Amino acid sequence: MSEKQKNQNKKRAKFHLKQAIILAVACGFLLFLYAPLELYFTNITDFWFDLYNIIGIELVMFLLTTAVIFGALFLANLIHPIVYKVLYCAGVVLFFTFYVEGNFLSKDLPLLDGRKIDWQAISMHRVYSILVIVVLTAIIVVLIKIFKYEKTEKYLQYAMLFLSAILLVTLCTIGIQKKGFEKKTRVVINKDAEFDFSNDRNVIMVILDAVDADVFEEIIDKKPEYYDTFKDFTFYKNMTSTYTQTEYSVAYLLSGIFLDVTSNDFFADYVAKAFDESVLLQNFMDEGYRIGYYEPNCYPYSSKRVLSFDNVYGADMIKIDAASYLKCMIKLVGFRYAPFDVKQFCVVYYKDFQADERSAIAENYYTDYNDVFLNDIENSEFNITDDKFFKLYHLEGAHIPFEYDEKANKVGGTTYEQCVEASFYVASFRKTDFIRYFW
Repeated sequence: MSEKQKNQNKKRAKFHLKQAIILAVACGFLLFLYAPLELYFTNITDFWFDLYNIIGIELVMFLLTTAVIFGALFLANLIHPIVYKVLYCAGVVLFFTFYVEGNFLSKDLPLLDGRKIDWQAISMHRVYSILVIVVLTAIIVVLIKIFKYEKTEKYLQYAMLFLSAILLVTLCTIGIQKKGFEKKTRVVINKDAEFDFSNDRNVIMVILDAVDADVFEEIIDKKPEYYDTFKDFTFYKNMTSTYTQTEYSVAYLLSGIFLDVTSNDFFADYVAKAFDESVLLQNFMDEGYRIGYYEPNCYPYSSKRVLSFDNVYGADMIKIDAASYLKCMIKLVGFRYAPFDVKQFCVVYYKDFQADERSAIAENYYTDYNDVFLNDIENSEFNITDDKFFKLYHLEGAHIPFEYDEKANKVGGTTYEQCVEASFYVASFRKTDFIRYFW
């Protein structure tokens, strides 16, 4: 082999090494930095943790993924240049496929709210996924035909670098706009004084999620045993909640302060303002009422007033469990960014992210599960004092997924009507005469 040929081979080897590094870094960045952090920034109030809990985990996964992809490309190159080229082009196709899926094809995806997903209803997404892969593959084949492989590889390198730079700028912009780089203050909402009541001065608010007015009436008609319990219940048949989400509605119920969800106002600031400026809460406090706030979804992160509640405490941010977090976040990223037939293996319920926090303080952490609350009523001693109380209890009610039978046993695979009746059962359950303090 001539000296000239040897030099050309060396250049070609160096050239492939450079492209392999860029592809590996771009894929690692997209999958374990951009995708999870963009999801975090745009849904920041749905996660109990802050950026600084997860950034170390994501950086480790980014480096690990980069190393694995580079190693696979390096081994492919050792096996045969053709194997390397095929694997490299496949990696480029997947990189752009994930980008297109996550940014352009995710709008028709169903909510991850615990309901069983009807994949047939969105089967056209499979067609789009296949079409994207076919089009991207065809583009690369045409480029190779026109410019040969080496030049095509260089153009693909520039395309990935350019797109990654745009995504990095976008990520930083979203993080600043959503206050994603700020450390979260943390409160613990536990079960302290859950069943402490006054002899004569109790104001109790029980929020049962998602109970439809018509179904409420139907069950009252069919189940006369509930009639006496709810005969004095103030019922507004043609009303709906101010917001579609509990976290917004609770803050509004307690304050009357409205947040325009289309505005640029931050939810955390709104909740803090709602609690701190609530005339209702102020009146209770002025009259010497003790306040219990049993609501695990509407977190008043930065409110000063809530720290005087019976069961709300300021606390340091707890360390997140990396394995549990990654299991949930990888599924969440896959559900949005992966091709259609992979998404079906990436279904995750948003409450799964709360498992780490709950497990760390599980012995006294308040949850909104119907069956847990019912169990607490059955097995807790009621403490009657001379104090005055205002208590808010938020429960799942008939919220999806439908898991409860008529007696509020979590059995799975039930109907909405059964869950509504389970709500009735929980709300009307009598353990002792002390339960009268609910009404």
